[in-house]
Amino acid sequence: MTGRNTKFESTVLLLVGALFMLAALFFAFTMKANYSGALKSLVTFRGTILLSGAILFLRGLYLVPSTKHHRKIVYFLFLFPLLFAFFVTVIIPLILGIGYSFTDWTGIKFTKSSRASKII
Repeated sequence: MTGRNTKFESTVLLLVGALFMLAALFFAFTMKANYSGALKSLVTFRGTILLSGAILFLRGLYLVPSTKHHRKIVYFLFLFPLLFAFFVTVIIPLILGIGYSFTDWTGIKFTKSSRASKII
């Protein structure tokens, strides 16, 4: 590259990006109304922290000094949205539907009687 240590720079960007994403997910999962001060302002910007962490992480991946890694990153960037959408719209509902088919849930409440006792 241009004489700078890209391996060190990419490692730092990967670590900072992963730290930002983990912090944003931590704030999302432990969101409480009683946060105060600086922590409250961080919680309100957790989406921005998550997005900037993802951008830093991808930038760190891009700076890894190897053509082989660059091709993998490009493949990942093109395939991830498709695979994510397929997983969310097809696979998850399929698994949930199979799970729901083994219950007597009416959509409002669980019934204690089985269908066989209603027929007899």
